[in-house]
Amino acid sequence: MAILSEKKNSKKTTVKKASVSLVEVKNKESLIYRTLLRPQATEKSHLALALNKYIFRVTRTADKQSVRRAIEALYSVHVTQVRMITIPKRRKLFRGKVGLVSAYKKAIVTVQEGEVIEAVQGA
Repeated sequence: MAILSEKKNSKKTTVKKASVSLVEVKNKESLIYRTLLRPQATEKSHLALALNKYIFRVTRTADKQSVRRAIEALYSVHVTQVRMITIPKRRKLFRGKVGLVSAYKKAIVTVQEGEVIEAVQGA
């Protein structure tokens, strides 16, 4: 009888470990989706690829550490430097009417030499 009870206990512990890993995965995904919005595909960002720099639009509440963790978790690369730029809102004329272009924040991420982010390379 003692053998049967040990097996039951070992099954319970493995189930707990599996559920913990699922929670960790959900936390990583929520961090990524709460931080990164999209890669920015412009001529300037395409030229920065030669220097291992990638430009992403991020939420206005994002900071350097959260951007670093999100990039490393999503793309499996090592980030060496993160620079943040806040672009203020501005007025723009469209067909004679005044409108506003929303403010946004972007992050310039430098990865280690030799590593690339494949999803952004083709953009």
